[in-house]
Amino acid sequence: MSWTDGEINNVPHKYVDINGVANHNTNNIEFVNNVQGGFELVIKPTASAGGGPRVIVYTSVNPTYGVANGDVLYEDVGMNDFFDGGDDVYFWAVPTSVCSFGFKEGNIDGDGEISNAACVAP
Repeated sequence: MSWTDGEINNVPHKYVDINGVANHNTNNIEFVNNVQGGFELVIKPTASAGGGPRVIVYTSVNPTYGVANGDVLYEDVGMNDFFDGGDDVYFWAVPTSVCSFGFKEGNIDGDGEISNAACVAP
């Protein structure tokens, strides 16, 4: 999961170091700014939860569409701040090989925990 060839897109690094880490021909960067971070998942409140715009949350689950009951969602990429779902129902896209309709929904509580996750029609 780290860069190892000292190049970005087959071009040698322009800078000798990035964030204080020597990189030219000895690139050992694994995470940007030393933050491992979570994986981005886009969710949206269901109509029964009042609808609304999509929300970007983060999880330790990869691929993110695999989130399930008991998994926790966070508001920040560093996964320090739980997503407060307010005990509402949200949905997210999944491959049709996972759910034939291409969507899952679940309750997300104030601590970001998913429950009652199930495949649903759009």
